[in-house]
Amino acid sequence: MRVSIAYNDFGGGYRIPGAVILQAITSSGGRAGKPEEIAHYSIVNMDTLTRRPLLAKNLDHSAIRIEKQGSHWRLLYADGILENTSFKEVGEP
Repeated sequence: MRVSIAYNDFGGGYRIPGAVILQAITSSGGRAGKPEEIAHYSIVNMDTLTRRPLLAKNLDHSAIRIEKQGSHWRLLYADGILENTSFKEVGEP
């Protein structure tokens, strides 16, 4: 599994505003086929940041947590201007 905080402005031929996203991709490897996107969480839209630039401060303390219990996985994300903001679940691969 690969988990990334990334910038995305690709709309597959459609015009979309850029966004900062959290994305998780998994692949079984080998001949199992293409990788699968299992989480795509929009953190902030660039149009919103243009109108409200102070929202960029929410990225100051971004954090990703991956938890595994047996065969159960959880993907959590936290952001905010404070260092101790709570995590929220964004996916269960």
